[in-house]
Amino acid sequence: WIPNVNTDVRNNPVYQFTDTLNWAKGRHTLTMGGTFLHTSFYSHSWATSGVPQYNFGVLANDPMNNIIRAALPGLNLTNNNDINNALNLYALLTGRITSVSVSTNADEKTKEYKPFTESMQRYAFTTWGLYFQDSFRFRPSLTLNYGLRWQFDGDIHSGNELLSQPSGANFYGPSTGLFQPGVLSSNQNPTFDLVVHPYKKDYMNPAPNLGFAWNPTFNNGVLGKVLGERKSVIRGAYSITFYNEGLNSISNSLSGGQGFRQAGTATAGVNFPIGSLELRNPAPAIPVFPTTSTVTFPIAQSSFSAPVGGNYINPDLKSPYVQNWSLGIQRQLTRSTALEIRYVGNKSTHLWHRQNIQEVNIFENGFLNEFIQAKKNLDINIANGRGNTFINNNLAGQAALPIFQTAFGALGNQPALAAGQGFGNATFIQNLNQGVAGTLAQTLATSAPNICRLVGSKLPRCVTAGFNAAGAYPINFFQANPYLSTLTYQDSNGDNNYNALQIDVKQQYSHGLSLGANYVWSHAMGSILNETDQAAGYTWFTYRNARLNYGPSPFDRRHVFNAYWTYDLPFGKGQRFLSNNAVLDRVVGGWTLGGRETIASGHPLLLDGGRSTVNNLTQAGVRFGSGFTPEQLQQALSTVTGGFSNVALISNIANIATIAGSGTSRTSQVNPSLYAPNSTPGQYGEFVYLRNNNLYTLDMSVNKDIRITEKWRLTLRLVALNFLNRPFFNIANSNPTSTQFGQITGAGGTRTMQFRASLDW
Repeated sequence: WIPNVNTDVRNNPVYQFTDTLNWAKGRHTLTMGGTFLHTSFYSHSWATSGVPQYNFGVLANDPMNNIIRAALPGLNLTNNNDINNALNLYALLTGRITSVSVSTNADEKTKEYKPFTESMQRYAFTTWGLYFQDSFRFRPSLTLNYGLRWQFDGDIHSGNELLSQPSGANFYGPSTGLFQPGVLSSNQNPTFDLVVHPYKKDYMNPAPNLGFAWNPTFNNGVLGKVLGERKSVIRGAYSITFYNEGLNSISNSLSGGQGFRQAGTATAGVNFPIGSLELRNPAPAIPVFPTTSTVTFPIAQSSFSAPVGGNYINPDLKSPYVQNWSLGIQRQLTRSTALEIRYVGNKSTHLWHRQNIQEVNIFENGFLNEFIQAKKNLDINIANGRGNTFINNNLAGQAALPIFQTAFGALGNQPALAAGQGFGNATFIQNLNQGVAGTLAQTLATSAPNICRLVGSKLPRCVTAGFNAAGAYPINFFQANPYLSTLTYQDSNGDNNYNALQIDVKQQYSHGLSLGANYVWSHAMGSILNETDQAAGYTWFTYRNARLNYGPSPFDRRHVFNAYWTYDLPFGKGQRFLSNNAVLDRVVGGWTLGGRETIASGHPLLLDGGRSTVNNLTQAGVRFGSGFTPEQLQQALSTVTGGFSNVALISNIANIATIAGSGTSRTSQVNPSLYAPNSTPGQYGEFVYLRNNNLYTLDMSVNKDIRITEKWRLTLRLVALNFLNRPFFNIANSNPTSTQFGQITGAGGTRTMQFRASLDW
């Protein structure tokens, strides 16, 4: 039970069986056996359980909108909050409805949609493997290790017949693939299909491993001096390891399908006249989807008022695996100290990757060229005093804009849009000035007044919106599947890698002191950079080219140095001082001090311009100009100037940004001629990674061991993380459009104290 949240009862039982046989025969130590694991998961919840949800408001084209605005002329002198508050208050007092939504769960047994019924989701997964390993003492100085594990992975699947997905050709709907406007398939009525097993079982997973440990003997020469006589060990290994993702990686996709829940919305202006429905009136008829619980659910229903999302899992999803390799040498320096230098690398293949691939198209359909021409029309109109509009006034340099003209013009029984909704729309004009062709294309592709004027009655939801004539453009003009709001695809197309030089020095415990230190120089790179998403969700810049996203991972700290030590104070029983007095032993004996120091370079930070000049998926990079470089930006944002306040620290940006005001009104903005978001339509800018500030931490511990009797022992431990209470400041704000550019609004790294006590007997 979670306070203020509907009950969510769930469980995740796991059954695991392992059997191993060890057999020592001569110089061989054989290990063989097998493992079996079955895990399942169920979750049932109520959600709204069919209780209608009413939304109040006054729409922009509601007659009361103009009446109230005209009756309150003194409001909104500086902002729009007053009028909005008045409109919302009127809607609340009169019960004026803008939409009514309903969501009803399916009964797990009867498959019927019933009010006040809880939903039930079930998932399960089974995997098993066989393995064989041999440790072969080939010579006293050489040991070979080799083996093979063969893993047999089932699929993560549904435990009941309630879930669906747009399988196969249904995923692209009327298209045969991405970026093919006008090329239509024979599947003009795509469906959600019942799914239990979303992808195939994967039984071809051989995982060999090979390693060696060699203790060479070199008495003379350079090798004798470097390696010493039996004082060095050379080790090397290579292995393949298959692993399994969690159940949520698939359940998140399947639960976003259709079937286990019925949902629908009646909207003012579509399903009932604007301003005609009040709370006291009977509820309107709500078009729901699916209409009934069946094996397949038609996507392109005429009752749709808006598209739904589609999640699809690659039926050939592969089990991910990692190749690991290492080669190192360990050398004894003194009787108690050893040095080891090794190279460690790995490569992850078939990483699971989930993202929306409903990428808006601006290239093959000619929209990019028209966007560029629209910007020219806008500039020419402004220069000639023809207003802030991108309409074609037949001035020199201007040209017709057939896509825009159709998206704003009349079609059948629908009149043309007003200038404020079309060529004079402030948002569209801002899009043109910023070069965000992807943003504008996405708006036209998803806004009913625009897309329905382009395609007309070819799209069922446009028929629902009142369009009775076919438009001039194909329904896949902007998007492959306009029946779905998203095309979320679960694939196994990720590749990451890691390469590192590791140096490790260790000293054995001696005279109460143990010491250790290590240094790592590494590169962690890949195309899947998510670090917390349980469904491996990470959005590429474009599905046209995954290599654009190949870069440092969030864990890519290039340099890391660690030192750690413990020291037993020389007092008490068994120590040099005060070892013969039992009382003093309990007071001054058994004390151990410890410490750990870490120095690490910063993790990578991708600069984000925040502009979508190519598509709707994500940003399109940044631009540097006037000789300004990423290295100079890194230095400016990493150097703090001024004192700390409760508002912000300002980095050293005086030469590249304007700083104004003070206190809570302080603003700072970068010079756009030096550093700015990419604004070239149809092109990507630079994808630049800066580094966060270096990390310095010192942790300390104090341990007290008190012997009460021979059998009873009390241990007290105090740990101080960030012992010096040193603040850590992240790199300053790097957003090129932010009015807080170069500011640091907080610090981390406070000291944390932990106290533990244990009683052993």
